[in-house]
Amino acid sequence: MEIKDIYNVFKTVADAYVEINDIAYTKAWDLNGQPSATYPKVLIECQPDYTTINSRGETGSEYLPIKKKYQIKVFLFDRWSLSEQKVTAATYLTLAEKQSAMQLIFERYLAEVQRYLIEECKGCYIEGLESSGFFGFFNKTNDGLVEIFEKITVVASSQCVKGVFNY
Repeated sequence: MEIKDIYNVFKTVADAYVEINDIAYTKAWDLNGQPSATYPKVLIECQPDYTTINSRGETGSEYLPIKKKYQIKVFLFDRWSLSEQKVTAATYLTLAEKQSAMQLIFERYLAEVQRYLIEECKGCYIEGLESSGFFGFFNKTNDGLVEIFEKITVVASSQCVKGVFNY
């Protein structure tokens, strides 16, 4: 399983989840200047770190990676509109309430990604789901974006096979 396959899992789950309206594989700052973007939006950071676990066995696949670990930042963005921010009635949605609602959506999403990886993509999983994250809020004078991100590690079986070398 390669990074494109992992992204396709995230996309499949996002497309199936009614709480998420869009998904992208890009850099976080690429959202700037996109007023037509739909939210909540999952963003998969397009610069994952990765490591390989190699095999040294009696088979013909010595030295080839048998597993890959991708460290991926997964973001959830949503709008926190001025109307949500400035309402003074009991329905006022505080930033903490907005972030809590988003966190619940995000946790359900990542749990389903984990289930999908384990059940549909044999040998793949999110390592531990003991992720670390961040809450952020941007642009207090306009409709702002509220952000959550988590760093996760996806472990995937390698599709690496011997190449052809002519010495």
